[in-house]
Amino acid sequence: MSVLKEAAAAKEEEYQESARRLRGIRHGRDVSDNDLQRIVRAAHRTSTSAPWPLIREQTPSDALLHPVSGEAAVYGGQDRVAVVGPGR
Repeated sequence: MSVLKEAAAAKEEEYQESARRLRGIRHGRDVSDNDLQRIVRAAHRTSTSAPWPLIREQTPSDALLHPVSGEAAVYGGQDRVAVVGPGR
């Protein structure tokens, strides 16, 4: 198998894994298979294990942030106001 075919196969496997994870989330159950495939192919998947801001308060968002594993704290100023995670 060529390197390009291997890369394409790996990317396709990543798409399928992302679709499977999103399907398991409460909101993912209401999305058609076609739309779910479009979402995962357009999405950018990232991860972090450090306490690093994904977005700052009063910053216009250009993305939908949806955790598929783990959790993230939401702050209003210095106050922790919520914790979000898959299906929350």
